[in-house]
Amino acid sequence: MIREEGMEAGIAAGKKEGIALGKAEQEKETEKERRRAEKAEKEVKELRKKLLELQKQD
Repeated sequence: MIREEGMEAGIAAGKKEGIALGKAEQEKETEKERRRAEKAEKEVKELRKKLLELQKQD
């Protein structure tokens, strides 16, 4: 009986740990996506600025 309860507790703890690790990984991916979006946004601004400079030269 105690052994079964211990196994159940271990399984429950493992599930909680797995869920926590999954959430951490998801947050990490979300952070990577946010950084990529910020970088792309910055590049777009720089390209627009260069385009305006080129248009002024013509």
